[in-house]
Amino acid sequence: MKSVSGPYSLQKGALLDIWLSRPGGLRPHLRFPGAALVDSGSTVTWIHPRAATRLGLQVAGPTPVRQHHGSRLVPTYVCLLDLGDLGAFDWPVREINAALTDFDLLLGRDLLMRWTTRLDGPRGIFEIITS
Repeated sequence: MKSVSGPYSLQKGALLDIWLSRPGGLRPHLRFPGAALVDSGSTVTWIHPRAATRLGLQVAGPTPVRQHHGSRLVPTYVCLLDLGDLGAFDWPVREINAALTDFDLLLGRDLLMRWTTRLDGPRGIFEIITS
């Protein structure tokens, strides 16, 4: 069984270290320590524009995203996500238009549904586990 884990707190939520690169990259070249916030309330995975720019990602196309007042088109990228023991793979990420300061990536259910997740509140640890 393989796993990755990171700190969890009521103030910041669950954060994971992550390596990001252009799709198909041999080795991710930018490390974002603690820069992935686990967002089980989001159906998709989001990236902040500053991270997409740093990586030199190209827009793969617009994707319609439903919101409470309708839908809108957002830029979608594909990047290589490296989650350590869980592996590295190309994954679509949508550009988020929000003022994020402590992290650059929101890991949504589209990604989280691949594994088992565990929140250990008393120990302040969030973990993703392969079965």
